Amino acid sequence: MSRFTVRRSLKQLYIEKHAVEYLIARKKADMAINGYKPTVREVADLQSEEAFLKEILNNIESAEEVVKRNIADM
Repeated sequence: MSRFTVRRSLKQLYIEKHAVEYLIARKKADMAINGYKPTVREVADLQSEEAFLKEILNNIESAEEVVKRNIADM
């Protein structure tokens, strides 16, 4: 996935969060069900996706703060 700095709505961030969580869970489940030992590259990809999820969660926190401030200003 590409990591460009763009403004995304809170709704879009939640959608991205759920998609990445599903992708990670699916990969881990597939590996566990098959008793598959992942390669170094697959482990690195999984770690990269988990780091991307962390970035999304940080963006969600920031966006929620902005929304709260906007609501308070009304």
